[in-house]
Amino acid sequence: LVDLGCRQSELWLVQEQDVNLEQNSIRIRTTKNGNPRVIFMSVRVRDIISKRLGNEDMPNRLLFNYDNGWYRNAWDRVREQLPYTKVFPTDALAKEWCDNHGVTYKNKYGNAVVTNRMADPGYTPHVLRHTCLTRLANDQNFDIAKVQTWAGHKSIIVTRRYITIRDEKLKDMANSLNVYGNVSILKQKEDTKD
Repeated sequence: LVDLGCRQSELWLVQEQDVNLEQNSIRIRTTKNGNPRVIFMSVRVRDIISKRLGNEDMPNRLLFNYDNGWYRNAWDRVREQLPYTKVFPTDALAKEWCDNHGVTYKNKYGNAVVTNRMADPGYTPHVLRHTCLTRLANDQNFDIAKVQTWAGHKSIIVTRRYITIRDEKLKDMANSLNVYGNVSILKQKEDTKD
């Protein structure tokens, strides 16, 4: 999910015939908005999918034929391993949050609570879609229209809600403006020489 950026419901319905190893792609036939699309695989995804292809234990030829209980259990095992730091404006709010979430409060962190992702009920597999789209958006050749197509969103406004632009990217934009600024300064110096 973190490398594909697709919805869980889309991935769970991928069948063997939806995978094209020659083109390194997965066809998502059943989507939320009804528009099928193609997603290209990272090396990591290709390795996982290749191992699953031709598996005799695939009834209906679904690549991921598990029930919701299995997914919930697997996700909870992942959440238990992931660190989580939640920062609060005051120490009192940090303590209150710990009391409400059954987390042991440790004052040594000040206004921050360090625990695992089990304490965050909002940390669901869907956040991996956000992570993937944010990574795509922060790539060197950022093009929000391409990210929109990858995500299968009808509206670019929805895509924008999914991504967070890193500060370094904004700094790169300022550097681009500096280039134009330097060009205009040089031009002004040339004009005054005439």
